[in-house]
Amino acid sequence: MKISLIFLISVCVLVNVQHTYAATDMFQLIVNILLCMKENSSEITLNDLCQMVNKLNCENQTLAKSKTCIFLKIVKLTNEQKADLLKFMEPILKNYPSISTCIKNRLLNACPGLCNIPNVCEANAVNLDVLITNIQNGVVSQQC
Repeated sequence: MKISLIFLISVCVLVNVQHTYAATDMFQLIVNILLCMKENSSEITLNDLCQMVNKLNCENQTLAKSKTCIFLKIVKLTNEQKADLLKFMEPILKNYPSISTCIKNRLLNACPGLCNIPNVCEANAVNLDVLITNIQNGVVSQQC
């Protein structure tokens, strides 16, 4: 099974509000990951998608409530909770090389100096664990 309509609508809602809210580096990272997932949606299995939706406790809801739930959960997460969500998503995302490449390209577009941070950039991906740590330590904002 492929990606659901609920997820795609949620991504669109998130992307449209990123300019409204004070977007932190962690929030921007999540938005870029979701955009890459949307762009490569034909590759994502329903099982992998459900794991991510379940992590936000937004399962078993109507379409309208699900998109609102996902949006509100991500916007209300603290940076630490966003980091936990990203760490949860990393092993899932590694299964999709095109998504990993997309994430790296999007992040390099936003921050050309990103790969100057030791161990952040891999061949066709970004090491999310290292990136998250560097976001939390303020290193990323210094490079960008």
